[in-house]
Amino acid sequence: LRARLIELGETIQDIVSEIGQPNITSYECETSIPEIFDLINFDPAKEFNLLNLRPALRILIQGYLQKRVQDALQQLAIALRHEYSLGGAVNPFSLAVGSYFRCVFCKYVFKCEEAVLHICRHRASSPRTKPDWMSDEYFHAVLECFPLELRKEGPQIMWSVDNFQPAFARVAPVIEACGFNVKTATVKDLDAVKNLRLICINHKNLNYLPIMTWRTAV
Repeated sequence: LRARLIELGETIQDIVSEIGQPNITSYECETSIPEIFDLINFDPAKEFNLLNLRPALRILIQGYLQKRVQDALQQLAIALRHEYSLGGAVNPFSLAVGSYFRCVFCKYVFKCEEAVLHICRHRASSPRTKPDWMSDEYFHAVLECFPLELRKEGPQIMWSVDNFQPAFARVAPVIEACGFNVKTATVKDLDAVKNLRLICINHKNLNYLPIMTWRTAV
């Protein structure tokens, strides 16, 4: 039984890596995709071939990831509208201030399309020696009734809009330095200016001043 659960988890991780989303955990797929959840509780007395199920698992996971990204974009859009009091007619992601988000855990600034896929592991660094989830009792409990409170691999890392905040403090000074209005400047406005470059004056103690685009400056 334990081997089956391990094999399923490894198969899922292989698939998400092939798809190009290695940050997605097998835990998330097992608990969020009903068909995979059912596999966890599949009759232990019966055998099933994961190799044969792999194509179907890939389709399920791809569909889940597409929906997950769309849901994440909607949540980030709501956060942007609230942060900047934007009207319904404005596409928040078209604004330069809406093109970057900051992770509240690792403090890194991401483009919107990166933010919806970022699952920060910064808060999951607490050391664990021999957690309960490694015991045989854990695997038996999971296969018998799958209590979610036991289905943990250390601190769980799930995507949440609460993990992000618009990177206004980082983006706004760059927009103003480029001569644009923070509240109205769009990404296209800044990208349309040919040869728009900025110099980082914080490097003045060096023998050179880095010259960069507005995106690099952010």
